[in-house]
Amino acid sequence: MSAAVVRRARRWFWGLAVTAVCAAGALYEALRGAPGPGTAMLVLISALVLAASAFQAARILNVLAGPPRNPLRPRPQAAAVAGQLRDSANDNRVARTGSRPTATPTD
Repeated sequence: MSAAVVRRARRWFWGLAVTAVCAAGALYEALRGAPGPGTAMLVLISALVLAASAFQAARILNVLAGPPRNPLRPRPQAAAVAGQLRDSANDNRVARTGSRPTATPTD
């Protein structure tokens, strides 16, 4: 990651952290308030903002503080994965029935 990307991610993290703290305060005040439709809306909105901002901040923190990722890691070919799945299914069938499946023509 470049320095500009890291700076931008940190800015977003701290902005989301401040938003979560403010939403937690609003939720606390709303829960202390008198029951009514306005209070219910305040509880709903502040809880949603708190959950969303905390979740996004946690995702950003995970990327910033986590181990580096290797974006150039080769992906397995679809055919190889399909072959592994087919072999796994055949092994499971052998374990259940005790016999291997017969070969089928691939026309």
